[in-house]
Amino acid sequence: MIRAILPLALAIGTAAGAGEGNRASIQQLSPTGSLQGNVLILDQSGARGSILTGVPLGAEADAATQSGEGNHAYVTLTGDGATAQLLQAGNTNSATILAATAATASLSQIGLGNAASMVLAPHASALVSQTGNGNLVSDLNVGHSGSAVLSQTGNGNDTGAITVAPGASLHYAQEGNGLGPVGAGVQVLISTAPAAISITQTGW
Repeated sequence: MIRAILPLALAIGTAAGAGEGNRASIQQLSPTGSLQGNVLILDQSGARGSILTGVPLGAEADAATQSGEGNHAYVTLTGDGATAQLLQAGNTNSATILAATAATASLSQIGLGNAASMVLAPHASALVSQTGNGNLVSDLNVGHSGSAVLSQTGNGNDTGAITVAPGASLHYAQEGNGLGPVGAGVQVLISTAPAAISITQTGW
C-alpha cells in the first residue's frame, strides 16, 4: 500500500497578497503494485487563507483523501477563506470543485466511477455525497450565500445540471438505481421562503 500525507502551503501568484496563508493536507492511498494511482490538482494561486482538507468524520476533518485507483480531483480555490473538503474511496471517481471567497465545498465519493462538478459563489456552501457506482452530479452551481445538500445512494443516478439561486437552500436526495433529473435542461431553483427546497427521488 502506498501512503502519502502531504501538508502544503502554496504561495503562487502575481497579485499582491495572492497565495498567502493557504493550507492543504492530502492523503493518497493506492494498492501495492498499482500502475494507475490517483491524481489531485490543486490551485490556490488566486486565494488567501484557503484550505483543502478532508470530509469531517466526527468532530474533526482529516486530510483530503483519495483511496483506490484512478481517482481524479481538480480543486480551485479563489478569494479569501475558501474551503474544500474531499473524500474519494474506490476507483475512477472524478471531481471538479471551484469555490470562491468564504465558500465551503464538501464532496464524498464512495464507490466506482462517480462524477461530480460544483461551482460555488462567495459565501455559498455545498455538500455532495455519492455512495454507489456511476452516479453523476454534472453541473452544480450555487449562488451567493446559497446552500445545497445533494446525496446519491445507489447506482447510475443523475441529478442533471442544477443552479441554486443566491440565498436559496436545496436538499436533493436520490435513493435507488437509474434515477434521472427532475426536469429537462438546467434546473434553476429559486426560493423566497425561509424553508429549504426539498426533492427526494426513490426507486430500486
